[in-house]
Amino acid sequence: MIITIFGGSGGIGKFLINYAIEEGYQVKAYVRNPNKIDLYNPNLEVIKGDLNDLQGIRKAISGAYAVISTLGSPLNYSYNGYPVLDGHKNIIAAMHAENISRFITLATPSVKFFNEFIFTNLYILSLLLSY
Repeated sequence: MIITIFGGSGGIGKFLINYAIEEGYQVKAYVRNPNKIDLYNPNLEVIKGDLNDLQGIRKAISGAYAVISTLGSPLNYSYNGYPVLDGHKNIIAAMHAENISRFITLATPSVKFFNEFIFTNLYILSLLLSY
């Protein structure tokens, strides 16, 4: 079975990749910087991509049994807009297009403002419920 993991180069993502491989899953890790993944395993495919690339995301999740997101915003708050929210929008749209219904998302609330954290989580929930 294939699992696609977003945010696989972070601490939680790396842990999850190792655990999934140990449990016998094929893993596709969609990351910005593949050099941060220092694991080499025949059951791991590291895919360099951007969260704004809907077609790249769709290709990464194609054939997956489940999609897991461990995306988190950078702690330096140098980003503009809502990158984690926008990424989740694209992941959910791609899942809908690929007819994949199993989605787990978890992240730390590393956001500029508390209202952004509330807004992001409520919006992601509304997207999931609309499908």
